[in-house]
Amino acid sequence: MTKLGIVGAAGGLGSAIGFVTGLNGLADELALTDGKKNILETQVIDLSDCLAAVGSVKVVGGDWEVLADSDVVIMAASVTSRQVSSRSEYLAANLQMVKTVASKLNKFCPEATLISATSPVDVLVMVFHAELGWERHRILGFTANDSLRFRGAVGKVLNVSPARIDGLVIGEFGETRVPVFSSLRLDGEPLKLTRSQETAVEKNLADWYPRWQSLDTGRSCAWTSSLTMLKTVEALLGRPGASTRLGSSPAAQPGQFVASVLPDGEYGLSNVALSLPLAPGDGSGGWGSIIELDLHKSELERLRQSALMVQSQFEMTL
Repeated sequence: MTKLGIVGAAGGLGSAIGFVTGLNGLADELALTDGKKNILETQVIDLSDCLAAVGSVKVVGGDWEVLADSDVVIMAASVTSRQVSSRSEYLAANLQMVKTVASKLNKFCPEATLISATSPVDVLVMVFHAELGWERHRILGFTANDSLRFRGAVGKVLNVSPARIDGLVIGEFGETRVPVFSSLRLDGEPLKLTRSQETAVEKNLADWYPRWQSLDTGRSCAWTSSLTMLKTVEALLGRPGASTRLGSSPAAQPGQFVASVLPDGEYGLSNVALSLPLAPGDGSGGWGSIIELDLHKSELERLRQSALMVQSQFEMTL
């Protein structure tokens, strides 16, 4: 039996994650909690009716105690989205909420694995580590969307389907992201872009967040995030590829996924959370190991610069 808890389940992101993971039967029980009690109750009613028609997933909702015995908890709560130039601008507003959530997790589900999607992801993963005191394999930040957008940008430049492409973005989930061009694959074969193509891809990635923010909707990327979160939870549970029709690339490395974690010497880094490629867990909880790619010298240098940026942001929380 697998129990999946969602904090912030009444919001756009939390509700989308509940819908997609439940529809794909990834958990036997969904435990939903949110401060907006009336909206949460409607989510529980609606999702229960929906999932009863396609399977046997149990849906419960309420205060923090519903998270008891959760195997995985997804932190989808955040302050209301607003126009910002960088995700780091959410740090002050989300910091105290993260500390409060950490205390509740330690009280009600201290054996769970946590996936945090709250911005700025990398810095707040470090805060969760400090507040929870859990071992590093049970805390990670949700950053898989950058790699999905990387595939999309490369597909656009080459005029091919992104489903044929695999490639990773590592480092900060933000402005100092590191698209790993040396990791690119097309139909499973190594892919080398020209310098002008790489520049076009970098521009596409850099323009994405400002373009989204300029629309000023207050909406999160609920559909994209629910898809990539599904793949992340699958990997944590030791079941990569369980939902084979969703989010898979024919060029993808089997079981490999990306999330923000604390390295312990990998890539020459320690004590700073960054997006890194991970091996899936064995089903007992947590991610398996950090995969050390053979990065180009320039990619490794950019990763180290990204680490310095995240570390400086974390120091602002102390």
